[in-house]
Amino acid sequence: VSFGSELSNRAPTFDMDLSDFMDGDKPISYEKAKEYFSQDPSQKWAAYVAGTVLVLMTELGVQFTDSMSILVSSSVPEGKGVSSSASVEVATMSAIAAVYGLNIAPRDLAILCQKVENHIVGAPCGVMDQMTSACGEANKLLAMVCQPAEVKELVSIPTHIRFWGLDSGIRHSVGGTDYGSVRVGTYMGRKLIKCAASDLISQSFPSTPTQSCDASEEYEKYGVDLLKSEASLQYLCNLPPHRSALPY
Repeated sequence: VSFGSELSNRAPTFDMDLSDFMDGDKPISYEKAKEYFSQDPSQKWAAYVAGTVLVLMTELGVQFTDSMSILVSSSVPEGKGVSSSASVEVATMSAIAAVYGLNIAPRDLAILCQKVENHIVGAPCGVMDQMTSACGEANKLLAMVCQPAEVKELVSIPTHIRFWGLDSGIRHSVGGTDYGSVRVGTYMGRKLIKCAASDLISQSFPSTPTQSCDASEEYEKYGVDLLKSEASLQYLCNLPPHRSALPY
């Protein structure tokens, strides 16, 4: 059951049989789950909630033999860029973990919830929102790095400081086409930088494996050390392999 459904284009309730998540004696693939939740646009929201069950089954081998009822009630505004999807994923998985006695560290729970959004919802998001929802604390800022997902520290906010958010009126969705296109463009840019850096290094060190691409002279002024760093830089990609491994 989802409260507040009348404010958006989604059905107020969603029901499914847990056996729908099984393919014989194994959980179904994430791709099949994505197709399952995409059948009815008004119920696609359930992927954020029920998807946590499949991820726990797949990644941790959790077996759910009893039925469960989940009530979703949130004051986090939807489509405003304030992590509404991550918050419902983290809240749902945390509740399930508590009921079933699963001991999942906050960081691990955040990464599992990211899998829900990446593979079942189909949104190519990073892990920042899930990490904030799982590891953050009230009245504190969370200092972290996203690759890998690591919390550096929690910074207390002075009592005389207030933060205000202004609604631009423009809806935001990490599951939208525009967001995915930006992510693809980012990976393409990273590939070009690595390729150009490798090519420049090969000009100075012929024994270094080369990649075929056009190199820009602008990189020469940064020095070999930076070029080596760029050539070996790993950028974790959450998009399907066929999207990120294209010959740019």
